[in-house]
Amino acid sequence: MSHASISLLPSSFTLIMGMFATAAVINYFKYDKFSVKVQDHIKRIDIASAIEKSEDDSNDEKEILLGMLSTSAAARDKYYTLAIFSTAVGGVLGWPFAMVLIVPFLINIFITFISRQSYKQFGFYLIIGAAALCGTLSITSQIDYAFYGKTEFVSLNIMLYNVINSSESAGPNIFGVEPTSYYVINLLLNFYGIGLLSVLGLAAGIVLRVEKASFWQIETIVFPIVIWCAIFFAQPHKEERFMYPIYHLITISAAYAAQSITGVFGNAFIISTLHAIWTKIAIFIVISTVSTLRIISLIQNYGAALAVYSHLPQVSNKPENVCVGREWYVAW
Repeated sequence: MSHASISLLPSSFTLIMGMFATAAVINYFKYDKFSVKVQDHIKRIDIASAIEKSEDDSNDEKEILLGMLSTSAAARDKYYTLAIFSTAVGGVLGWPFAMVLIVPFLINIFITFISRQSYKQFGFYLIIGAAALCGTLSITSQIDYAFYGKTEFVSLNIMLYNVINSSESAGPNIFGVEPTSYYVINLLLNFYGIGLLSVLGLAAGIVLRVEKASFWQIETIVFPIVIWCAIFFAQPHKEERFMYPIYHLITISAAYAAQSITGVFGNAFIISTLHAIWTKIAIFIVISTVSTLRIISLIQNYGAALAVYSHLPQVSNKPENVCVGREWYVAW
């Protein structure tokens, strides 16, 4: 995460915007769940008032609940808008493939609003999505026009080059191809135990319910990992940076798995408490130890680019050229 988030790459920018979008999705579910609870409580008050024919106390309580409903619904709409705009900006300015990561969230919203018969709200959300995409495209197309002297949709060109017009002699495949095991080994190297936990996290909602979140909400957040891997594992040309947009989702999925493991004994107080404490300690020690060893390894084995500066003359009256090995996209 530390390397991926600071790299000067479209996929790194997409990762950052994806983190904003995922945080917004989580908050959306939180306020949506609260709004549903408030609505159900208001309905119970209406039913009780109709039966008892007493309106004084119930009206005061209902007014308070209506205010809470209005506030929570506004917050829910705000976080939906933030999720959509973050995805649109990350896809158009960064990497267009990343927009597929929002699909499970959109499907969840579609099913939810149809089941609630909230057609007006669903139409409002469609307008927000269209405005986010069209607004971002219009701004970037004007910027591209200023530089290229003609109307260009760079996101579309990326799709055409990498997917539509791709072949063995054209497109990304000319830069080399790798087997499927490339991504498996790379993810295990970068995430080690966290990577294995993330795989368990994808199934954690099926085996154990995680508190404060429903099964479908959990899967909506972490299932984009499966979609992304299905797309990019199948591509012949593979690079580490292609996995950047799901790095934050891998850590979230691993967190779900860790929570599920620590709560495996349910409400058995003594056993559950002892198991949760020792499991958390074990997970922390393992991840911290491996992370520390990896940091030491990177410093010892890849620190030459920084160590070379200590061997330069301290005082020099003439300009000197220093060759530093860096990523291909960095110009010195």
